Amino acid sequence: MLSGPLALAADAPEVALDPSYAGAPTEVREFLVAAHAADLITDPLGRCLAFPDLPGNQWPEGMARAHCEANHGPKITLAQVQDLLDRDAVSGIDALFAADLERHFSATGFSEAIHSDFHAFDASYEAGRLTKAWLDKAPGSAYGQAARASYYRRMAWQARGYEWMKDTPGENVVRMREFAALAVKHYRRAIEIEPRLLPAYVGLINIANMISDSGMEQWALQAARSVDPACPDVAATRMASLEPRWGGSYALMQAFADEQAPFVSRRPLLALSIVAPAIDAANVLMDSDQYAQAIEVLRPVALRATAPDAQEDLADSMLQIGQGSWMTLVHLLEAARFRQGRPYIVRTLGRSLLWHARDPAWALRYLKQANRLDPDDAYVHYLMASSYRRLGRIADAERHYRIAIEDDEVENLRRDSLHELVTTLGEGQQYEKALVEVEILNREFPEFALGWRDRFLVLGPMGMEGGLEAAEKYVELADRSDPAVREDVEQLERGIAKLREEIDGR
Repeated sequence: MLSGPLALAADAPEVALDPSYAGAPTEVREFLVAAHAADLITDPLGRCLAFPDLPGNQWPEGMARAHCEANHGPKITLAQVQDLLDRDAVSGIDALFAADLERHFSATGFSEAIHSDFHAFDASYEAGRLTKAWLDKAPGSAYGQAARASYYRRMAWQARGYEWMKDTPGENVVRMREFAALAVKHYRRAIEIEPRLLPAYVGLINIANMISDSGMEQWALQAARSVDPACPDVAATRMASLEPRWGGSYALMQAFADEQAPFVSRRPLLALSIVAPAIDAANVLMDSDQYAQAIEVLRPVALRATAPDAQEDLADSMLQIGQGSWMTLVHLLEAARFRQGRPYIVRTLGRSLLWHARDPAWALRYLKQANRLDPDDAYVHYLMASSYRRLGRIADAERHYRIAIEDDEVENLRRDSLHELVTTLGEGQQYEKALVEVEILNREFPEFALGWRDRFLVLGPMGMEGGLEAAEKYVELADRSDPAVREDVEQLERGIAKLREEIDGR
């Protein structure tokens, strides 16, 4: 059994966690403290409004609030529509939509909610069933027509997919065109009934881009701008259709951005469209691994608009070239303020909160999101396990480490998960279980120095032979170029020498 100086050297505790972010610059630390407090707010709109703005930003006045309200404000739900249908209160459904449409043109109670109201009508079975039932009862409802069109439009995109058209199966293209035609029919009927219904024009612009119908796109754009020349949703949809990948160009994008610029002071969300050309150009640079150049494009963009794409891509580019810093974390959090990112981004934010901010509890908020988005991501399970371990939740850590251990794709993930599982079980004094895992670790990864360190830490408390030899193996394999490892090894060497002297003197 190991004892005395050898055991003490091996059991040196890790550096204590520092959730006060004391290592961060002052403005970053203040941002993180405020962001952490905001993240505890359960109401999505309240959370977004309470979040601190990006340090040093030059966003248009009111942009952050407008973005929060657009993304997280109240909106009509399928459940509300279903409830009113069940009560045969069809006029009540129209009243809800009509009220939000009027707010879009109000000088005092302005809101962009009429656009968000149609987001619920996606390609789901429930949306299809409900919109059909709505139109069966109220074929003269402009909002019912637009909702049905939204369902068909989303079905068309589901059939189309997001590959290049040349890579899209022919049968998918046929289905896409069938659904698109149905959507166009219902959108046009909605506009006949209510010519101010801007979401219908937005839908037509989007479909025109999908099926390459420039005539319909121009008609819908001109009609929409005659209703509201400064509608951010119209501008965003048109700007997307001007991207080079859809047959447009950066010159056309910039020209359209210049047209929108005079309206930004009263419609700050237009700034999202104005920075779109730069964001798309940076995305192209990232696709060709030109991350340093992308950073130069995105840094000023992040300061000019609340665009989550710019914040995420800037942070990702910085990480790709080893510029991970406190500001990387700030950009990721600022993006998460306005929307939930794709699984990789959410995972990266959780990892940054764990390793950089050293705040495992906060990290778990985002790692759990990443796990819900992609339950099969073994690296997320590893990060969750590491977070639980640092919070002293041994059983939860073990559960996620055991999932991560089964991965055979991420380099060294099985090895590192085994190593940390052994350490976790040892911390919980579950030495017999730890011994099973360390046997696997040493057998599969015999050149992994920490595996031998794990071995002697497990054998010691169990009173088993072989601990001293494991310690010597660790000393032999350890990378002394790391100052922390060198200090640990030198302390162990002194302990080993002293123990050898005791053995020889017996």
